[in-house]
Amino acid sequence: MLSLKSTMNKVFIFSLLSILLLSTIKLTAQPRKVFTSTKNAKANELYEKSYNYMLSRDYGNAELLLIKATKHDSNYVDAYMRLSSIYYRQKKIELEQMMYEKVIQIEPNYPYVYFNYGAVLMRGRNYEKAIAQFKIFQNFDDVSGKFYKKSITNQRICNFRDSCIKNPIPFNPVNVGDAVNTNLNEYWPCLTADYETFYFTRMLENKAVKNPMYRYNEDIYVSKFIDNKWSLAVPLPGNINTPNMNEGAISISPDGKFLLYTICSEDYNIVYGACDIFISEFKNGQWQKGVNIGEPINTELKETQPSISFDGKTIYFSSTRKGGYGELDIWKSLKQEDGSWGTPINLGPNVNSKVSEEAPFIHPDDKTLYYSTKGGLGMGQGDIFMSRKSDNGIWGKGINLGYPINTEDSEFSLFVSSFGNIAFFASRRDTNNESLDLYSFDMPEHLRPDPVSYLKGIIYDKYSKENLEAVYTLIDIESGETVYQSSSDAKTGSYLTAIPADRNYVINVSRKGYMFYSDYLPIKGSKSSAFKKDVPLNPIKVGEKIVLNNIFFEFDKSTIKAESEVELAILIQFMKDYADLKIEIGGHTDSKGADDYNLNLSKERAKAVYSYLVEKGIDENRLSYKGYGETEPIESNNTDEGRAKNRRTEFKITGV
Repeated sequence: MLSLKSTMNKVFIFSLLSILLLSTIKLTAQPRKVFTSTKNAKANELYEKSYNYMLSRDYGNAELLLIKATKHDSNYVDAYMRLSSIYYRQKKIELEQMMYEKVIQIEPNYPYVYFNYGAVLMRGRNYEKAIAQFKIFQNFDDVSGKFYKKSITNQRICNFRDSCIKNPIPFNPVNVGDAVNTNLNEYWPCLTADYETFYFTRMLENKAVKNPMYRYNEDIYVSKFIDNKWSLAVPLPGNINTPNMNEGAISISPDGKFLLYTICSEDYNIVYGACDIFISEFKNGQWQKGVNIGEPINTELKETQPSISFDGKTIYFSSTRKGGYGELDIWKSLKQEDGSWGTPINLGPNVNSKVSEEAPFIHPDDKTLYYSTKGGLGMGQGDIFMSRKSDNGIWGKGINLGYPINTEDSEFSLFVSSFGNIAFFASRRDTNNESLDLYSFDMPEHLRPDPVSYLKGIIYDKYSKENLEAVYTLIDIESGETVYQSSSDAKTGSYLTAIPADRNYVINVSRKGYMFYSDYLPIKGSKSSAFKKDVPLNPIKVGEKIVLNNIFFEFDKSTIKAESEVELAILIQFMKDYADLKIEIGGHTDSKGADDYNLNLSKERAKAVYSYLVEKGIDENRLSYKGYGETEPIESNNTDEGRAKNRRTEFKITGV
């Protein structure tokens, strides 16, 4: 299951299996000598009694009994091996090492002790000595091929980790603070593009429930960035959190309008399989009840840990569905023209492996993917990797983020801010109670995605000041491609979107009964990482006029530049939508130059726009044009900025 709760349960089950496995290996994989119960009856009795304590995870009493057993028989290998399992669970590396050293001293011809000894030396970062133990293990003739291959892999891992630790990357993790972190587990961080709203998952514990399988419940929490600090986190308002199911592994769309999350349940009226992806929309000032995103994304198997692209057109997620390379693979689904989701596509072998790839996070640059995996060379139980998408859409070979971002523990749930400079993740480092806390850190330069700007503001009626729900569209001014489209909130009028910083854009805002609004966003090469633009919309009525901010002319000429075609297409569509409108195209200049010259230039430019519209099929009887020269400035002509605004093309409604 995706959730931390289920992960903890799996770890416990694995712990029990591994304890039993150690005994099985001793009994079946060693032809030179079979370890059996001690001949000392008291030692054997104590050993047998320790088993029940092991099953109940009462390691303290199990340890006491086993130590007593070794006092009755100092060569009792099984007791030392079981003690090593206890110390493994308790992360007492030095004591675990001592147990293996004792076994080797008693029985030097047992190969699998060398394998286990090498493994604990790896965890203790004694890589040179660990490699030596693996080599001893490999010299035995009758070891299993599976463990032999694993020992070879472990040698490579030792060399990799040793190199990483000797060459650490810059890293300065900072605890997000008590307003967010508690003595419970907090993980799966995600933020809106403007860095003002912080969502995460918290694991709640109901101590009244005895069964650990059902004691924990995951809910989504939210915090606001106010006065340069995070506010006290509260449960997400609305109808998403429930008392009896896990809501976690969340992803927020950069505009803050869609929340994707995972529910794991045994109720197949709610989910298709063990875990399904759900989606909720922020509408009218609140989060709506989440709905199962359905087929073909969700199946009878496990779909979990979604991440949505900045434009809302692609969902990345982990799944155990058929057709993958291993256990959990990372897949993507593309939004179709009818609004449905397409058949998921596997990201391929450069990202996925024979084991699990989890926690995908697609950055708003739409080309940098971060994820966690146990595959490949790593520092621990699961490392954070990154992959970059090439121009042909192929994901590159995953790159380990390095030490000390990755450690011997399991690192996961990485989130990188829109600007690419700050990252958040969950970790147990520096926590007194070993719970997961959320941390932020400066992302090293070589691991950063492409920077992404954001645009935000409020759309409202120019006269009544009433907040409006309106469609806003970002269009690449060079290609004419619609990069992003959404709508402002009906209650607050607010809008927010991440914007890839490698292009210049036209922003167009429209609402039925209102004149459209457009502006130019010169983002490419800009040093600014954020743009704020409140948009007043003019109601359609005679006399209303707006500036066409994205119509450009050759210098001192009336020749329309190619990049004006985006704006002109918007104007043409507006005229088609309101077929009864009549408009005047008005040309304006700044005060530089002679009055007559400016008047004539403005007239010729207005005429050029008029002629373009007629050529595109707009009835000339609905159009007129006029040059105003420098007579109607909207800003001072004493500054470059003011003069630029005065050089403009407008249209005015002359009849309805």
